[in-house]
Amino acid sequence: MNLGTLRAGEIRRLHGAHPATRIVVLAYHPTPGECSQLLALGASACLSREIEGRDVLNAIHLVSRGLHMLPHARPANGRAASLPDILTPREADVLEQLQLGHSNGAIAVALSVSVETVRTHARSIFRKLGVRSRRELLSPRH
Repeated sequence: MNLGTLRAGEIRRLHGAHPATRIVVLAYHPTPGECSQLLALGASACLSREIEGRDVLNAIHLVSRGLHMLPHARPANGRAASLPDILTPREADVLEQLQLGHSNGAIAVALSVSVETVRTHARSIFRKLGVRSRRELLSPRH
């Protein structure tokens, strides 16, 4: 959805009518306040229109797995900030298993990888999402 052609009430209406549908809003230079308001109204992501296409696809992938996304803050010098680390497809697979509450061993079997590979992916996911533990990953703010 394009924020420029949308009113906030429409997001609330869409979310109410289709609660299982994830709403991704693209905006020119969205402020943190605007993004917070959009998420409170039911959007799953608020992204800057400056984001690259591949990053939009990754964001859609992550949002479809239940995460909420906001754009990175713009530095004082006005230049675009570097984008956050995006999860790899395999990390997204591990994240999905983690969110289901599966153990490292169960994830390793399900994805046909070693337990150490699962641990490595989990550490990378935690770092990229800014969490320190599975408990924090599963908390409502993520």
